[in-house]
Amino acid sequence: MAAPQLAPFDTAARPSIASNIVRMEKMLVPVDFSEPCLRVVRHASKFARYFGSEVTVLHVQPATENSARERLESFGQVILEGLSVRRVLLRSSDPASSIVEVAHRDRVGMIFMPTYGASPFRKLILGSVTEKILQQVNWPVCTGVHLDERMRFDRKPIRKIVCAVDRDSHARSVLAWVRDFAGTLGAAVTVVHAITALPDLGRNSWSLQLRRDGEAAVKRQLHELAIRADLHVETGEVTPVVMAALGNTDADLLVIGRSTRSDPFGPIVTNSYSLIRHSNCPVISV
Repeated sequence: MAAPQLAPFDTAARPSIASNIVRMEKMLVPVDFSEPCLRVVRHASKFARYFGSEVTVLHVQPATENSARERLESFGQVILEGLSVRRVLLRSSDPASSIVEVAHRDRVGMIFMPTYGASPFRKLILGSVTEKILQQVNWPVCTGVHLDERMRFDRKPIRKIVCAVDRDSHARSVLAWVRDFAGTLGAAVTVVHAITALPDLGRNSWSLQLRRDGEAAVKRQLHELAIRADLHVETGEVTPVVMAALGNTDADLLVIGRSTRSDPFGPIVTNSYSLIRHSNCPVISV
């Protein structure tokens, strides 16, 4: 039987990220039957068991093959045992668009995507489908090189969260999501803001003023959103500053923002792929 085709969706009707905070009833896990995807399934299953979520395992391929349905039905079966699981096979030549459409159609709470780090060369890229999903979808996306290595679900799935933010309008949505997500888990939050001053500024008065202004702006956001969090504001390149914060806090999760139409080039956004590649824990992009 031919795989079902998706109906067009109204992009104007997509909800904002703020209206989807900690809605974890449904999780979407696209798979290509690879080992990285199996690690993603294992990670998603831990979240699903904690939140009581339904998991949709999605496979997209250009043509229908009889073996694809069998592989989909058995993929991660033992890992997902005891969970509410939907397995969806779609025919499409554009996997990224199909994943985005399923996410919006089903109003999922989170999408889990793999990175590909099996070799010295491939660890430098995320994979084209994952990159497209990060660029196109409005829902939180969980990815990272260490998806199934750091998450401890014996007591709490996440104890410490580092949230990296810019001084743009999207930071408010990211912080609001982290506030509610951390509140659900009872996790501690550390907010990190990197001041990417020009190299020749050094530690002069202008550089120090940039740091004070940045710290005041983030503190104002935290106060307005009633967020209790440690705040670290440092001058330097984004990736080293954030990685240092992860190490110092022994964080279980990194949360970063993604591009918006009004603020497409913030430092966190332009460094998002680098942060995902270098993070020693899973990354949720909001």
